Formats: sequence, structure tokens, C-alpha cells
Amino acid sequence: MKNGDMAAMPVYVDESDWTLRWSKDTGTAKAGDIAGSDIGRGYRQLKFMGKVYMYHRVMFFVMNGYLPDVVDHIDGNPSNNAKSNLRAASKSQNMINRKVQRNNKSGKLGVDYMKRDGVWRAQIHKDGEKIYLGTYKTIFDAAAARIRAEKSIHGEYSRNKFHTSAGALLAELERTK
Repeated sequence: MKNGDMAAMPVYVDESDWTLRWSKDTGTAKAGDIAGSDIGRGYRQLKFMGKVYMYHRVMFFVMNGYLPDVVDHIDGNPSNNAKSNLRAASKSQNMINRKVQRNNKSGKLGVDYMKRDGVWRAQIHKDGEKIYLGTYKTIFDAAAARIRAEKSIHGEYSRNKFHTSAGALLAELERTK
């Protein structure tokens, strides 16, 4: 996507609900209609400048005038396309900010149960390398080790960046035990 004349864009950002709306009639949509279509799991897409793009990528482009390789939803909610929730990221940074996968049996990112040894293992990835953080008797301790490592290694892209103190971190882990 090239940074052409921003005033001539076929869409504009409606900041009242953080949607993209058509600037003019398109034949199938009227000016002011919400652009794009729902593709499931909170994501939308639209045909923009002759190519199909994910909605949040077009939103970022229209608001910032450039398109990075990856656009990350800071809060992990693909329906939240507010300017304050979208940021430029690398593919690696975007993966750091992902949610726990559905097939994760522990419910904690980077934590799994080692049945043979009866312990919980914590691990994290950095630059494609797996880093083992140790084994722990409780899921609580393994999750705490993972979150500490995540905050240290991944900083602002950490999914757990909202825990500002050890007390808040421990309270959240206790709540989700």
C-alpha cells in the first residue's frame, strides 16, 4: 500500500466507533456505510486500492499514512481498532502478544505439565529460540516465572504488561488458579 493522497482515500476513520466508512458511493455501498465484511473471530477485511486487506491494517494506514509489515492489537481484541490500540510490530512481536491457544491444557501461556515427573515446566521463546525457565511444583510458580521472564524479555509487547507490581501479578495468578 502506497501513501498516496490521503484526502483522496476511498475510506475515512469514524472516530466515534473506530470504523472505516466509505467516502463515496461504491456501487454496492453508499457513502458513510461501514466498509468491509466480517470474516469471523472479531476480524474484518475489505478490498482497498485493488487488493484485499485486513481491516485493522487499512485502519492503521489511513490513520498513520504508512503500513508496517504487521499491525498488532495491543489488547489482543481484534474488534478494537481504536488508534490507541493499534501499533506497528514485527511478526515476532505480534506473536508475543497472542492469547493462550485453545489446546493449551494449563490455561497459561508457556506453561505445561510434565506428567512423568509430576512438575510444571515454564518456557518462553525469543528470536525463534526456546528458553527453558525451569520446572516447578505448582502451576502458580511456573506461571509466575513465565510472566517475570515475559516482562523482562518482551517488555511492552508482553501479554502481561498490565501487571505493574508483584502483588498484582500474584493476585491475578491466584484468581486464575
